[in-house]
Amino acid sequence: MMYSKTRCSKIISFIFIVLSIIAQENAHAESFMNFETKLKHDDNLTNAKFSSDIVGDSLVSAVVNAGYYWQLSDYNSLRAQADLAAEVYNTYHGLNNVSLGGTVFLKHKWGLGLYEPWTAVSLSAARLQYNQEVRDGWQYQAQISAGKRISEHWDLWADLALQKRTADKTTEVDPGVSGAAFDTFNTALKLDAIYAFDDKTFLTLGYQLRHGDVVSTTIQEAPSGTWDGIVKAVALDPTFGADAEAYTINGATQTFGVSINTAITTNVQLGLEYQRYITHGSGGINYYKSMPAVSFSYGF
Repeated sequence: MMYSKTRCSKIISFIFIVLSIIAQENAHAESFMNFETKLKHDDNLTNAKFSSDIVGDSLVSAVVNAGYYWQLSDYNSLRAQADLAAEVYNTYHGLNNVSLGGTVFLKHKWGLGLYEPWTAVSLSAARLQYNQEVRDGWQYQAQISAGKRISEHWDLWADLALQKRTADKTTEVDPGVSGAAFDTFNTALKLDAIYAFDDKTFLTLGYQLRHGDVVSTTIQEAPSGTWDGIVKAVALDPTFGADAEAYTINGATQTFGVSINTAITTNVQLGLEYQRYITHGSGGINYYKSMPAVSFSYGF
């Protein structure tokens, strides 16, 4: 995989230096580390409308989060962590990627007890490096969250996020049209409900509405007029072939998800999940995708 080892090492060193300084200021800080890996299948990698452009692939993802947690008071807590993630694809190796960043999460609980509501704010940033550098860039997110346990079994929460992704490469493919196809901005509203069968097994039902920029890739030449008047940016996308092009348009994506997780030991969980994506873009550029996955996680 092609990425700057020096740049990544500087980022991760800075993150851990900041976390160490924060930890020294509070003797009650608790360290933590979580690892999760998933085996997934994406049946529409290109986010394409036409069957001639739709390809699927299986991938393995891995995420490591490590940092510190502080119980600042009876009602307030703070979490700061470094985030390292990677994805490896079975066929389309240009999508193989590594990301490195950090997240700060501040939470306020509005009373004592399990059934009191809570609110939180979080900020995150990550560097994205791909085998095909057209997708390289930075990703930022600011998020407001709220939640409440409503019974012994049910827990509800919601997230509202602003998401910004930048693109390092902005070479024009079509004169007068931006080449920053992967420079995007979105707002996202997510709703989740967790049902706990017992203290080991729980079911999660999720819905997300994401509105803003959608990136769709064509492998074959699109029908004449398909993109007229709706394209914000276009870039070559060599992962899918020499003539493949990625287009940015306005759109909205609804995601419906369900997962079930069970604890095998105190630290180990296994899970199954399924997500269905429904996207409606400008000019009738609509696409659909499904993504089943199995997961393994370990935390301490």
